[in-house]
Amino acid sequence: MNDLIKQWKDNFGVVIANDILAKEKKSLIGRYISEPCADGHAYYQIIKATKSTVTIQVITNIGDDWILPYWGKKTTIPRKYAEESIKSREQLNKIFSKSHAEKLI
Repeated sequence: MNDLIKQWKDNFGVVIANDILAKEKKSLIGRYISEPCADGHAYYQIIKATKSTVTIQVITNIGDDWILPYWGKKTTIPRKYAEESIKSREQLNKIFSKSHAEKLI
C-alpha cells in the first residue's frame, strides 16, 4: 500500500508542477481545478482554452480519482468559473501556508 500512496503523491506532484509551469507562462492550459466530491475532491486539468470557455479533463492516479457526474471525464465549462476556482485555491493555499509559517516562528 505504501508504494501506491507514494505513486499517488508523485503523480500529484506532477500535476502541481504543471500548474506552476502554466501559471509562469500565464496560460490556463495545464492549470488544475478541484471540486468537492463525496469525502474528497475531483481534480480536473485544463486542456484547452478559448476566450469564454475551457475544456477540462479528469486527473486520475492521484488518489480517489473522483469523477463528477455532472462533468464526467471531460467537458467544457465557462472560463470565468475556472479562473475563479484557481484564484480561490491560490488564496486558500496562501492563507494556510502563511498560518503554518507563523506557527513555526
